[in-house]
Amino acid sequence: MLTALALWLTLQPLHKPLPACASKALAVEAKVLAVSDRQERILFSAIIRRAQSCPALVGSRVRLAWTSELALTSGSQVEATIRLRRVWGNVNPGGFNYRLWLLGRGYRASGYVVLGQVLPPQELLTQENRAQAPSWQSLSDVQTPLYDGLRRALAWGQRSEVTDAQWRLFRATGTIHLMVVSGLHVGIYAGLIFVLINGLLRLIPSFASLIRPRTAASWGTVVAVSSYAVTSGLGAPVVRASLGVAVGVVFVTCRRRLPPLRVLCGVGAFCLLIHPLFALQQGFWLSYAAVALLLIVLLPLQRAYTWVTGLLLCQGVLFVALSPWLSFVAGQTPWIAPLANLVVVPLMSICVIPLAIFGSQLEAMASLPDLTELLLGTFDLLMHLAISTLTHFAQWDFSMGNLAWASAVTGTCLGLVCFLPISRLSRLALVCVWLLIWAPHGSGIPRGEFKLTMLDVGQGSAAIVDLQTQRIVVDVGARYPSGFDMGEAIVVPALRRTGPLRLRMLIVSHGDIDHAGGLGAVTRSVPVAEVRDDKRFCSGRFILDEVRITLLQRDEFKSRNDSSCVVLIEGRSQRALLPGDIGKRTELELLAQLPADVAMLHVAHHGSQSSSHPALLKKLRPRWALVSAGSENIYGHPHADVVQRLQRHGATVLSTADGGALVWYSWLDRLDRHRTRLGAYDLPLVSQAHEML
Repeated sequence: MLTALALWLTLQPLHKPLPACASKALAVEAKVLAVSDRQERILFSAIIRRAQSCPALVGSRVRLAWTSELALTSGSQVEATIRLRRVWGNVNPGGFNYRLWLLGRGYRASGYVVLGQVLPPQELLTQENRAQAPSWQSLSDVQTPLYDGLRRALAWGQRSEVTDAQWRLFRATGTIHLMVVSGLHVGIYAGLIFVLINGLLRLIPSFASLIRPRTAASWGTVVAVSSYAVTSGLGAPVVRASLGVAVGVVFVTCRRRLPPLRVLCGVGAFCLLIHPLFALQQGFWLSYAAVALLLIVLLPLQRAYTWVTGLLLCQGVLFVALSPWLSFVAGQTPWIAPLANLVVVPLMSICVIPLAIFGSQLEAMASLPDLTELLLGTFDLLMHLAISTLTHFAQWDFSMGNLAWASAVTGTCLGLVCFLPISRLSRLALVCVWLLIWAPHGSGIPRGEFKLTMLDVGQGSAAIVDLQTQRIVVDVGARYPSGFDMGEAIVVPALRRTGPLRLRMLIVSHGDIDHAGGLGAVTRSVPVAEVRDDKRFCSGRFILDEVRITLLQRDEFKSRNDSSCVVLIEGRSQRALLPGDIGKRTELELLAQLPADVAMLHVAHHGSQSSSHPALLKKLRPRWALVSAGSENIYGHPHADVVQRLQRHGATVLSTADGGALVWYSWLDRLDRHRTRLGAYDLPLVSQAHEML
């Protein structure tokens, strides 16, 4: 109850809309908290210290992007003109919930720097000499290792330099938890620090006569672990492990024993009281769930296994008990994950992570360059071995996923019971039932009907059409110059989450980047039987699962928008029309080919005034009008006149900008938002996040 109250009180100022003064460019002075990306632009978090034109924002935590060559580090003071927007993110089935991620870390707003400067005494460094600046982030005397980005991710939690290809490799093999500073890292660090301090103190006889080396080493470990937790960013798993170490030292010093599960529950409750926003971080829940499962299963058997059988049992427990839930949340779980973890986790735990941590600390102190070079060189060699091994495993690309929430809960419960002390016959029966939940299941869509999911891809367009046995995608979102790809980040995860990962047809309405940018990512990740676009095969009528699909296109056109491939879907009960970005003239020319009474209309051109002619609306008479537009987009889509026009013709107008993906069922003529809510906030356990531990 206290935790829920604390969470509610903490979220109230974050959930309030930004003050009116924040709707325009603001001149502010801010302190940089952390820098997370240094590729084409700098992405950083900051606290606003001064904002004369908007004092209500003083003290707010914001996340900003800055296209600049300035040397920006934690602690820098900046003076800048910024533009802010409310905390927002795409909300879709599958993928990464950026809004929840921002809320879970206490951000009040996000935005970008229009113009700014770093205040003295910070020196302005160019990209050319930034690498030569002596700091803990760069090493002047030691050659930069090949896997320097991975080393910083393992040691300090700095993941901005981990490449997209490396992230895909870790996800494909189920080892992404190794790249997030977690309880494993803290435990390894604590053990090594304890052994080191205890060994050194035993070499000093005079010290041993004053205080027991073991006691001094225990408290020294607490101090070292606390410092490491602060340095690595105080993530939820790190805080849990650090508090666990501290509580353990206290009880051992006082010669008291406490059941580990009670300690875990107490530490979790304390974490939520001091930092209620942890409740919005999926890493918090998965971390505690994993530790609780291991304690429940392993504690009764702690004398019945060796370290080898213990490692096998740990991987078995985590895979069997957690994979159903992770498949529901993430959309897939690679079957190769247990084997990959069995091979790589010992290598990482015993060698790679300790080398990364101590090598990075020696680098930060700029001392013992010979030893630092040896440690980082060894780390580079072993990391190469680990990456090579994972690359080999990733070739066995077979994943399981697409579980409903009931199947995920059932599978998790069955997996846990399988490891309890029951008879072998009962365990075998439970395993068989557990395997059955992964069997292919029907879509639940009646024959001759369809389900349309309008994805939230910002100022772009992407839709998934599910039939009884077939799947179609119409448009695939944008791909931006920064490298962010809606196809990879949103469309592919949504396909994994909502059904089998295969497509009967992929239709690209036209070549604009906001409709076709993600095409390459989707075709690389998903088997596609047929691709149709405005330049090829945008014509014809075909039937799939007794659903008629018609492709229409204007014969002559002057603009790329008017060349859009118009998709008409006719089921037994209802019709849906997806017209791309066609304008009013094209709407009138195609009017004779369109049927009357279309239940669902995807509003053309994101709700622009150049589309949605009254004659078209009069004939179609849509009951639902869906707009695919970006939140607070600069074009003002959907335009107020278009919304009023649609409403006058009896349509209920809904936009992805207002709440995320929209799902419409033809046989029910019902539309749902893809959002699970608890009061005014997303339910944390079903949020999508890439930090899965």
